[in-house]
Amino acid sequence: MRNITVLTVLVIILTSVSAVQAQETEKYALSATPRYGMFFGQAEEIVYTDGTTPYFMRSQLLWDIETFCYYGLELHYAQIDPFREWGFFSDLSLKSAAPSRSGSMADRDWRSVANTNLTDYSFHENYIDQIYLIDWNAGLSFPFRSMFLLKAKLVLSYIHLGFSGKNGYGVYAPSYGNGYFGDISEGYANPHFFYGNVISYSQDWLIGAAGASFGVKFLQNFFFEAGCNISPLIMCVALDFHITTQDQFNDYLLFGLYIEPHAALTYTLNKWLSISLDASYRTIVNTRGVDYVRNLGIGSDFASGGESGAGLRMLDTGLSLTVRF
Repeated sequence: MRNITVLTVLVIILTSVSAVQAQETEKYALSATPRYGMFFGQAEEIVYTDGTTPYFMRSQLLWDIETFCYYGLELHYAQIDPFREWGFFSDLSLKSAAPSRSGSMADRDWRSVANTNLTDYSFHENYIDQIYLIDWNAGLSFPFRSMFLLKAKLVLSYIHLGFSGKNGYGVYAPSYGNGYFGDISEGYANPHFFYGNVISYSQDWLIGAAGASFGVKFLQNFFFEAGCNISPLIMCVALDFHITTQDQFNDYLLFGLYIEPHAALTYTLNKWLSISLDASYRTIVNTRGVDYVRNLGIGSDFASGGESGAGLRMLDTGLSLTVRF
């Protein structure tokens, strides 16, 4: 009889523990989100003056990212009901796109030692050969008053952009020697035309950031959230190859400022499905480093070319359908 009683107690305890564990497991769920969206923005490449010219830049190249469509997949692990109590969440986002024509690329140079006038300008058709983004974040959410949700998170982002400049034309101010140039408007009378591949450029960004967001639930099935990620922890490797002159530039860049405001409106259809419209705007500025240069035509080794920089401005708008498992 005593053994039966002990066994009964053990069964009750084990059943209770299993029920608690099952209840804890049911608080969280994994969901997948197919996504379709558009990128719009511009990548920037800079070579700063070495002190021999009065303008603060020697060269600036702007690469368009114009209404570029992409597809993606996002995975979420979070509470089923985040408004019940505080909890943990984690998201992984993958975005990519097929190669496509995307606006133009403009290359400007300031080579005059006498003034800050523009001396060289070229314009090319821009093509995006590769573009993909990987974003991961994890953090904690805190509900209050049954309708508001505050989130704090850590973010890790990787961005790869690959461009090609093709065809186009260039205009150049007349040179009078010893670093003195005339007005670039004189160059428009005799432009130089380019055909085929002219220049290629790529940026690889790695960013670690912190973020916070605030959300509100309304009309029972709607949820609006807005927030911002920010950080100076930026690393970029940029590669520039001028095909016509066989000059290759490698830039290794650190720090700067990364800001990403974002907002989303979500409509929950039922326990398993929801639809979202969202937008984010990534800005990266003041990232600087060392520029290394070599000429492949003569087989030269890399030499320091001075201080360089890079930037990125990109709007990301998307439509997504979340399926909870």
